[in-house]
Amino acid sequence: MGTPNRTTKEAKEFLKSILYAEFDNIQASLKNARSESDSKYIDLLTKLLQFVLPKQVEAEGKGKIEIKVTYGNKRQPDSSLT
Repeated sequence: MGTPNRTTKEAKEFLKSILYAEFDNIQASLKNARSESDSKYIDLLTKLLQFVLPKQVEAEGKGKIEIKVTYGNKRQPDSSLT
């Protein structure tokens, strides 16, 4: 993924400061949405959660794993898993 550059880091910090300043307004908006409709509230909440919780990605293993085992002074033949 790499290290974020300085501009990206500064932009994230700037946006974070805006969100912190708007925290009360965001809470009030969520309360209003909830009073209008539970589904609207849930929809807004799930949209916000994607910025807090890491996204799940499916990992698929491909390739070959080699295992070499040694017992005492005797080396066992190589075992391979694919």
